[in-house]
Amino acid sequence: MSDERPVQFTVKKKIPASTGKVGIVHYSNICVSSAKIGNLSEHSFRQIRSAIAVHQLQSSEAACKSNICRNVPDQFNPDVHGVHWECYRNFTNVADLTVDVPTEAVRV
Repeated sequence: MSDERPVQFTVKKKIPASTGKVGIVHYSNICVSSAKIGNLSEHSFRQIRSAIAVHQLQSSEAACKSNICRNVPDQFNPDVHGVHWECYRNFTNVADLTVDVPTEAVRV
């Protein structure tokens, strides 16, 4: 028998560097505030603005998400604005929400 020992590796968790950006869509029950805020493109910002239009047409407060909609700016600044991607996916997934069309807009 030799006095060889098994090799041991030590892995240090790398803490992501802060991007210095402000998250514009955030669900506190989905994502912790310490999660990394990712970069946001102009296209993704337009997707958020489109989702706001759908959310604001909802009658229930839970579906309306007015507290989140209020925090989204009107103008996009790529140097300042970012998102938690889990929050972004949840907010922009409006496929199950209904869009009520006013009856006067419906032609017979």
